Amino acid sequence: MPFITQGKTNLKYIIIIVVLAAIVGGGILWYTTQNDWKTYRDEKFRFEIKYPKDFIKQECKYISEGLISLNSSFGLCFSIDAVYPELPVADNYQEPTEVSKLNIGALDSDYDVTVTYKTLIDHEFFYLYYPFSDDYYLRISSQFDKKDNNDQINIFNRIIATFKYLGPTDKPVEWQTYTSEKYGYSVKYPYYWSFYNWNDYSSSPSIIGGVEFKPGSAHKDSFVGFANVTIITKDRAQSIINSPNSTPKESIIIDNVEGTKILAPYHLGTQIIIILPLGENYISIATGDIKYEEVFNQILSTFRFLD
Repeated sequence: MPFITQGKTNLKYIIIIVVLAAIVGGGILWYTTQNDWKTYRDEKFRFEIKYPKDFIKQECKYISEGLISLNSSFGLCFSIDAVYPELPVADNYQEPTEVSKLNIGALDSDYDVTVTYKTLIDHEFFYLYYPFSDDYYLRISSQFDKKDNNDQINIFNRIIATFKYLGPTDKPVEWQTYTSEKYGYSVKYPYYWSFYNWNDYSSSPSIIGGVEFKPGSAHKDSFVGFANVTIITKDRAQSIINSPNSTPKESIIIDNVEGTKILAPYHLGTQIIIILPLGENYISIATGDIKYEEVFNQILSTFRFLD
């Protein structure tokens, strides 16, 4: 069948060419025209976002896991997590010429978004910080190819344009309880905090197990030193207590069990450490910086040994 018949363009050929162009274009045209995107909604941290249905929930190669991590087949990947409001964004640096690629102006101006940018190997990264709450910021971390990434950025612009804050919850916000049946204790922590068990991430034989608590969405790469409970050997406990850097030392009673409270220098600041006996081992309850002492003491007051 000829492309042009009697001075008229053959419609079938035009349709075929358009379909082929869309396929060759890697399916990007599909993402810009379809309306059947999926919606991710988080009731705890009060947001929702829409994304193309072909994205899969998978951790990005160079971005830590978040509340949700979404990966595409064409190089774009992003994650969303909740971070402590006081955490610095200085780890990333802002380049206005690069940040201008993002269509931030399309977002609600009330969101007051802070954007930072950095490069690593063959990738570019944008970090969007949304100060929705006094308790946490929501952060969208995005990963692009360093070259030929216009299609990736265009799709990401469309995705972040759907990002929506749901407003404060109308339900009572109560502290949550973490219970370790294995080690025989429970402790409470603020509603907008999370925890992770880092037993699998310690190679030290003197550390038997532990759990880290922090504001926002906790994961293994996000240690900040707000509060942690660690099961340690007797030798490690004695080395902490007897260290010349551990001063002053004072007796403390936690749930009718006598222990030792010390202050110790640490790379995040001055650490508060409570050492308590626990059978053949010891339990350490600590915060990485004395500036978090107020909330740490509130958490410490909820610590209980199981009967």
